[in-house]
Amino acid sequence: MKNKIYVSIFVLAMIILSFVVAFIMTGHYQEDTSKVRYQLTQDYKKFKDLEYSYDNTKGKLLFEGMCINCHFPNSVKAPEFNNHSLAQTEDLLMEISIRGMVGPIKRGHLQYNGSMSSYRKVSHTDLAYVLGYIQKNFYQKQPSITPVKIIDKKIEALLKEGPYKEQ
Repeated sequence: MKNKIYVSIFVLAMIILSFVVAFIMTGHYQEDTSKVRYQLTQDYKKFKDLEYSYDNTKGKLLFEGMCINCHFPNSVKAPEFNNHSLAQTEDLLMEISIRGMVGPIKRGHLQYNGSMSSYRKVSHTDLAYVLGYIQKNFYQKQPSITPVKIIDKKIEALLKEGPYKEQ
């Protein structure tokens, strides 16, 4: 009986800890945005003339590592990607991925009250691959997101406060 109590307390502590970590990760940290902006402009100069081609295999691997834990069919954690998704547009898909998102999110009769971590620290190329995978495999669109577009959106996100919230 005593072991069950200890296990229950441990599980509850882990759940609370995971919510605290998710909350911290979605927060907007006070950082020197001039240094971040400078680095992003340097990255832009480096990437603007590079040839980029989308790789579905890399996109799928990244999706499985970054997204599938929450965005899967019949998930209670987060909505799956489909034609009713919030992030159907390229612009919004990048913004939510870079800034993160806090709920509530309503899809039909379902409501999700969670948060999504910001992926702004993920490499520009990897983020382009995973978002291209989402475009191609869930929205049946030709992948159009490039590392340069990701960098532009990361620079734009520096001017916005906190994670994205659904209107």
